[in-house]
Amino acid sequence: MKISIDRNTEAYLSDEDILEVVLDANQQLEEALEDCISGLINPLIVRGPPGVGKTEAVKIATRQSGIKSTDLLSTDFQPPSKEDIKDGCPPYPWNPVGPLATVDGALIRGADYSRWAFAADLYANKDNGILCMDDNDDMLKDKIAIAMLMGATEQSDERVVSYVKANSTNELKIYGVESRFQVSTPVIILTNIDMKLLVAYAQQKEKDGKRVKDAYISRWEALMSRGTYVDLQMNTPRSVRVWCEEAVRGKKELITNSKFLEEKYGRSLTTSEAEEVMKWIRENQGKLADRLDFRTYLKVAGIHLDKKKKDWKKSAQVRYLHAVS
Repeated sequence: MKISIDRNTEAYLSDEDILEVVLDANQQLEEALEDCISGLINPLIVRGPPGVGKTEAVKIATRQSGIKSTDLLSTDFQPPSKEDIKDGCPPYPWNPVGPLATVDGALIRGADYSRWAFAADLYANKDNGILCMDDNDDMLKDKIAIAMLMGATEQSDERVVSYVKANSTNELKIYGVESRFQVSTPVIILTNIDMKLLVAYAQQKEKDGKRVKDAYISRWEALMSRGTYVDLQMNTPRSVRVWCEEAVRGKKELITNSKFLEEKYGRSLTTSEAEEVMKWIRENQGKLADRLDFRTYLKVAGIHLDKKKKDWKKSAQVRYLHAVS
């Protein structure tokens, strides 16, 4: 039986037990990414806290697979000339200035996302590429956006996305996006929301006759049913710390082989210095001003390497812990 880590279960687990569960979840993610890239899974939903490597895992897997995605929003377009319009050329769509912009790997869109941009990305990659929605939690509750997502992940030979406003949205008219089109684009959803828990809660409330499920909850239920849902099992501060320490000591070599640290400070930390940083964070995790993630280790490592800081622990305390009144 697989263990699900939460505040109740982790009290009975050692750090080694927790790491085993988290590593198993990450192995599941790696295999699911392979299946998504090959078209066997759509959508892939990955749930986990920010800053623990979800986005990086998608970047690495899709780039290594040779995926190329189209980015209309980063492409320059120019309108037809007045002379061309006089000669009968339609005012839309505009012509791209040079080739369409592409990215290596999946096209990853962060939290600041809109319906029309989602429609443009699906249209641009309707025949190839991969679209990754990265912590677009508001979009997952938006009636129109999630309807497009349902169309793009339909389990049939015809996956039809419909966005009626394409005919009246200036940006989409410029790009030539149709109001209805077929796609074969795999979609990856990275989220902080525990969708499985919320769906189960809503199901129970509905069963008890206390509340009808929200429409988007029903859509989440359908998305998880047709695709694959991976919970990275980092549901507590301790499980996040255990995973971050694995990233320091393991193959990731987070702060002992860091391009960021080497570019900014001239070198990474030694193994013994990294152990000092991990010990300091472990002892002060409950006092951190911000959520613990990979960036925390890089920030504290930077303080350790800053030659201007005579007492790096004191500097780290002032910079990254809650002020003591």
